[in-house]
Amino acid sequence: MSPTPERPWESTGAGEGTESGSKNNGQHYLPKTATNMYTYLLAGGLLLIAGMWLARRKKTDKKNAS
Repeated sequence: MSPTPERPWESTGAGEGTESGSKNNGQHYLPKTATNMYTYLLAGGLLLIAGMWLARRKKTDKKNAS
């Protein structure tokens, strides 16, 4: 599938670009380099908050049981 002026984000396919990057009729396109970094960061933050909440809850339960 070749990128069109209406859809420049579409991939040109493997090996169809030039050595200096993907060019098509003088236009430059960004490579697809998206990662899941922010998803992992959000999941890690939620796990951290859940762990802190559980630890605090366990600590207060021990104080109330005594």
